[in-house]
Amino acid sequence: MEEARGDAGLSQADLEVVHRIADAFNQRDADAVWGLTNGELEFRSTLVDLQGDSGIYRGRDDVDRYFRDLDEVIEDWQIRDHVCIDAGEGCVLLVYRVAGRGRGSGVPLDHEFGIVWRLRDGRLVSGDTYSNPEEALAAAGFDRSFLGDVQNMRDVTAAIGAKDLGALAPLIHPDAVWEHNLGSGSVEEGVYRGRESIVGLFARLVDAWEYMQPRSRDVVPGPAGTFHVRGELHSKHRATEAEVVTPYEQALEVKNGMLFRGRMSLGASEVSAYAE
Repeated sequence: MEEARGDAGLSQADLEVVHRIADAFNQRDADAVWGLTNGELEFRSTLVDLQGDSGIYRGRDDVDRYFRDLDEVIEDWQIRDHVCIDAGEGCVLLVYRVAGRGRGSGVPLDHEFGIVWRLRDGRLVSGDTYSNPEEALAAAGFDRSFLGDVQNMRDVTAAIGAKDLGALAPLIHPDAVWEHNLGSGSVEEGVYRGRESIVGLFARLVDAWEYMQPRSRDVVPGPAGTFHVRGELHSKHRATEAEVVTPYEQALEVKNGMLFRGRMSLGASEVSAYAE
């Protein structure tokens, strides 16, 4: 199997830069943000722009100004559940949620956004925010078929996290194949064929845990409909009440809007993505 997007021009280090700026934003750490640039940065904020300002920030002093401006719009804001998508050619798409309260109104806010970050030599050069991930994906150069494939992945993850097997079943192709944690020696290790068999696997898995929530961290597209996903599985065992965070990797293929093939490995092992 070939590694996904081997020609994308991005490395894991580039994706980590975008993870680090998301963390720096959450900490309101302007110095950390500036330390991830090459001495120049242009950033456009959709949230600030909605308030009638230009929403454009340039240079070190403007990083502080951005935090002040955003605080005037949203109280106690936090970035949550962010995931990086490798868009190639020095471009990383950050999809994330912003939670907080409207300044003055106190109205709760929990909305999903996207930022298209552009990097040069491993340093951030510019970032453009969009009011929904679909707009950001399109701005990063992805077509409608990719949007549908990404949505399938997100819906599958959400259904598993919600333990909603009724919602999960139609997201899986009738002839799908799922390779689960091969070589691990775990009870559920094996190759599962067909929608019913795969849904049965996840039914057994979620039943043993009070919660089991996959959280994607990096998505690296491969040939059409294929993806390499890295993330963390957050779980709490029903019997022991032990809370566990386990890294995972997946190779996924989506066909006709449904999950067609999947390979998952828990832990630090490598998982190569499917190739045509």
